[in-house]
Amino acid sequence: GSAQALDHTASSSALQPYFREAAFARGNADAPSNLLLATGADLGLRIADHDALVTYYMTDADADGLADDQDNCINVENPDQTDADGDNIGNICDADIAVPNDCLINFADLNVVATAFFGNPGSANWNPAADFDNSGLVNFADLNVIAAMFFQPPGPSAAGCN
Repeated sequence: GSAQALDHTASSSALQPYFREAAFARGNADAPSNLLLATGADLGLRIADHDALVTYYMTDADADGLADDQDNCINVENPDQTDADGDNIGNICDADIAVPNDCLINFADLNVVATAFFGNPGSANWNPAADFDNSGLVNFADLNVIAAMFFQPPGPSAAGCN
């Protein structure tokens, strides 16, 4: 994700989860940078033709209601943010489930899925980390997830193996 700067904007409570910063900026593009009134900004705020309040909002690439800098699976919608193995990467984009997490989906991870295949919360072979789609059953849908990610790193997420 990337933060977006919006000039002359009004905000609403719906945008509150995405709000990151507001700063008052001296916006004349020909003004020297030492005239900026904003502090702590990573980039110059000379984007307007006059002084302005500039607000920064984080994007939500997968439209799951969580800003990208807080989302544990940035490109795949997962509003519940389930992370069964606790590695800060959401199940739906984390087929790297063999211990230790080596940031590569490979045969070790496939073996974990095979061991848990057709497992559910009541069965002896249940492994919630292998239930990538949170259906309550490790099945072919989960096998498809690991197949699509094979020999790749998990994620991306706001944390983890990026």
